[in-house]
Amino acid sequence: MADGSSAVGQLFSRIYIEKSQPRVDSVRFRARLAAKIKSFSFSESATARLILEETGAVVAKGGLVNRPVYFYETFVKTAELRDLLDTITLIYRSLQSSALSAMQQKYREDVERIMREENLSYRLDAFGGVHYYVDEEFERSRFAALSGMSSERYLAAKEAFEDAHRALLSTDLLSAVRRAFDAVENVFKLHYNVSRLGASEIKTKLTPIVAAKYSGRVENAGIRLLASFAEWTNAAHQFRHAPGEADPSPPPTEIAILMVSQAAAHLRWLLILGS
Repeated sequence: MADGSSAVGQLFSRIYIEKSQPRVDSVRFRARLAAKIKSFSFSESATARLILEETGAVVAKGGLVNRPVYFYETFVKTAELRDLLDTITLIYRSLQSSALSAMQQKYREDVERIMREENLSYRLDAFGGVHYYVDEEFERSRFAALSGMSSERYLAAKEAFEDAHRALLSTDLLSAVRRAFDAVENVFKLHYNVSRLGASEIKTKLTPIVAAKYSGRVENAGIRLLASFAEWTNAAHQFRHAPGEADPSPPPTEIAILMVSQAAAHLRWLLILGS
């Protein structure tokens, strides 16, 4: 929830309505996108032709033969998801203005803002191309970790992990790393009845389990992966707030993405080892 100063003048739903895990589609997103597209000036006939040529999707039209009306609002609300996401890029290419680059930039910023506010797991690149916020493998890893925390026991850990991805989507990179660590620490505490997650706790609690579960080369690999897990924990502690110390600077995007991605892998392994 936003604090008092940042909440002034903001929409109620942006402040108080809790978001679920990021989605790939939503009715509200389509409705807002349809309304936003109408506010930009582009050649409707040329763009409809481009959409047909590039995707095979048809933007319906009516009106007179020499003065057709294209139903973009209906198209955006009902198109297949693949065609909708492609259309976002094709409209970017079609924008016409005396200051084309400024118009395109405004369109890109507005569409990406709507995606973020409606909790969709996409981003736009500098040329209007739509991508998963990180990539498809990152999304698969995230969903795999979340599915492993479906029971009531892991409710707090799941919430922290979802918070981490919401923070990543909103570019709050410091919170993303912190909440990813919170998720891993919560599961570790539940399994091993410790007060904190640190390198020594990983070594003490997990080494005997890995030694009992695996043997030979696999055991050796497992012990080395525990060392990697311990170092991930040490890295995460660099971005946690300590009493009496100034808040650390946020990590760069690539470090935040790496640490959140690795949190998903550590969570999945912890859930297996603790089962």
